[in-house]
Amino acid sequence: MDKKSKIFFLVFFLLIVSSIAVTYYRFMVQRDYMIQAEADCDPYTESCFVYVCDPATETTCTGDPVQDTSYYKLIDRNAKNIPACDPADETCTALVCGEGEADCAYTLCDPATAKDGEACNDPVAYTLENPIEEGSGADTEGDTTGGETDASEEIAPTRESLVLLDEVSCKAGNIFVSADVSNKIPVDADGNYEATFSPEEAQIISLTNVQGQICAKAVSLPVYEGKVYMDAKSTAETSVFQTEGISTTVPEEATSRLALIEESASFPALLAYVQTELPTKNIPILTAQPEFQNLVKKCTEEVVSKLP
Repeated sequence: MDKKSKIFFLVFFLLIVSSIAVTYYRFMVQRDYMIQAEADCDPYTESCFVYVCDPATETTCTGDPVQDTSYYKLIDRNAKNIPACDPADETCTALVCGEGEADCAYTLCDPATAKDGEACNDPVAYTLENPIEEGSGADTEGDTTGGETDASEEIAPTRESLVLLDEVSCKAGNIFVSADVSNKIPVDADGNYEATFSPEEAQIISLTNVQGQICAKAVSLPVYEGKVYMDAKSTAETSVFQTEGISTTVPEEATSRLALIEESASFPALLAYVQTELPTKNIPILTAQPEFQNLVKKCTEEVVSKLP
C-alpha cells in the first residue's frame, strides 16, 4: 500500500471515529434528541386521541367503558429538557412544555394526525354527553354551572341572543352557541339557533361550527342579557378567565376579573397573537401552541397577583 493510500485510510478512519464520538456526545452526554410521548389531554376542551382498552388482547380492562377509555395528545420534546421523574407523579413535568421552550410542541387529534384508524374526541359532543355536575368545581367550556334553568324564569330567547361573528373563521356550516343544548331554539331554515344563558351566574360559552370544532369563546354575564359578542378579544379574555384561580360564576367577581385581564400588561400581546392565529386555527389547536400557553400563563400570573 503506497503512502497516499495509507493517508487516505487514516483520514477516513479518523472521520468515522470523530463522527461516532460526536454522535455519542450529542445523544448520550447532552441527550440532544427528540422524543415523542403521550401526554394528558382534556376531552372537554381539546381534540384528543381516544384509546379504548380491548379485552380480547388485554387483561387489564375493567369492563367499564368509562374507565377503559383514555384520552391523550402527543408531545414532542427534546430529551435534554425532560426531568428525571415519574410521569405518573402529578408534580412531574416530563410531559409538559416549559415556558418559552423551543423544542417542544403538542399534537392534537385530527384527520391529518390520526393514523392507523385512531379515533378523535369531539370536545363539544363530549361536553354535551358528559356534563359537569353542579358543585364539582370543574371549569369547562360550555358548562352551565348554574344547574338546569327553571322553566318559570323569564329568560325567553330573543333574536339578539344570536352570537355575532367578526374576526374568527367559523362561517363554514351552521353556527350556534354551545351553551345549553336543551334551550337551543332554531330560528331559521339555515340552521341558526338562539340560545339562552344563565340570568344569575357568569358562564363560559363556546361557539362551534358544524364539524363540532370550537371557533371562539366568551364569558356570558346576566347584564349582557344574552347579547354576547364573540371574537378574538372575547376568546383571548376567556382563555385567561377560565384558568384556575380566576374563573368564577359570581357576576360581580367575573366583571372585575375580566377588567383586570384587559388591563394586564401581557394582554395586548395575547390579543395580538389570537387575532393573528384564530382565523386559521380552531380553539383546541390554538390552545396547544406553546406561545399561546406562555402568553396565557404570563397574563394569568399578572391577574392573580392583583386579586384580593
